[in-house]
Formats: sequence, structure tokens, C-alpha cells
Amino acid sequence: TMFVAGVTDEWIDCFLPSFTVYRASGILWFIFLVLAQVLFKNLVLDTLLAAYFKGSEAETKQEAETQAAGIFHAFDTLSLVNPSLTDNRRSISKDVFLDFTTTLATSPRMKPLPANMASMLYDHVGCMTAEKFCEVAVLIQSRRFWVTMRDSRLAPRFKSLQKLVWEPEEAPAFDSIMNKILLVNLVLVVVESGLNLKYNWEPDWMDYLEMCFSVVYLGEVAVKL
Repeated sequence: TMFVAGVTDEWIDCFLPSFTVYRASGILWFIFLVLAQVLFKNLVLDTLLAAYFKGSEAETKQEAETQAAGIFHAFDTLSLVNPSLTDNRRSISKDVFLDFTTTLATSPRMKPLPANMASMLYDHVGCMTAEKFCEVAVLIQSRRFWVTMRDSRLAPRFKSLQKLVWEPEEAPAFDSIMNKILLVNLVLVVVESGLNLKYNWEPDWMDYLEMCFSVVYLGEVAVKL
């Protein structure tokens, strides 16, 4: 009966008949429950999970090694097209790198990289050594980047506001103003809490103040955006 209960889902149906007739069998069933349902099942699950994670780690490691070998092989090939040395290390010229990204975009598995974006990427990296090329190759493969304008189109019209929000870098004046407003809001919250606890009442003008603070905070977010 315990074997049937251990290998099927009918544990209750196996347990109840024997326990109803022989109450003392509950002790035996309790021991069975601890051993079979808790210890043995957890042991099997731990074994399966350990084997899965081990195989997954090995596959991930092999994939990373293969990818790294391919990247360095590509660097060796590209650095021979137009050889140049920087600090006694081989590097890839900008023209070769741009041709590489153009050719790479023809692959159906790769998203095209615009020429201006590739040029900006090369200028940002500087000297395209083997280490830098490896980082850039991983970045191109993931395509988790995009080019945006440094400032908003409205920035030239609001130079004074931009200076107020971002300067000085350590403690902008706009943040100091908002911190003072936040302290006033904190005082309002404390007063409201005291009135609610003591009188279960608060003046109507406090609701208008809360609305004003909400509008101010919304304006803060809009200005920083």
C-alpha cells in the first residue's frame, strides 16, 4: 500500500482505509511521509537540478569560449588588412572597421548598424585594439544601445532653466529649492496626521495644498525631462 502511495498521486486514498481501521498505523504513515514525501523527493529534485545546472554552465562556458575565439580570429583577420601599431599592439583602422560593420549587416542574423553610428562608436573607443574590439563586438551583437541627442530640441530656448537644474553638478539650485518644498510638504503631512488622529478632521485648505504639491512635483519631473 505504501509503495502504491509513493509512486502515485493517490496518497490520501491509500492512507485513509488503513488509518481508519488501525489508528496506530498513523505513526508508520507519518514516518513514511517524512521519508518518502520529504527526504526522498527532495533528494531526487536536488539531483536533477544539480545535473541541469551543471550541464547549463558547461554549455554556457563552451558557447562563451567559442564566441571569444571567433571574435579574436576576426580581429586577427581585420588587423592584417591595414596593419597599424599602437603602443606596440595591433589595431584596426577606422575604414576597416566601417567596412566590417557594413559587411556584417548583410548577415540575416544581425541588425544593420548605420555608418554614422559605427563611426561614433569607433571614435568613442579610440584605438581599436584586441580588447576594445572584443567589447565592441559583444555590444554590436547585443545591439543594446542607441544614439540620442545630448540635449533636448528645446534646450537652446531654456538655457537659464537648464543651468538652474543641472548646475552646479554637486548641488544644483533647483534641487535645493525642491528639498525646501519637500520639507514644507512633510510639515503638512505631520499636521494632517495629528488632526486626523485627534479630531478625525482636517481643514479643506489642506486638500488644496496637497493638490498644489502634486502639481509642483509633476512640474519637477517635466522640467528634468
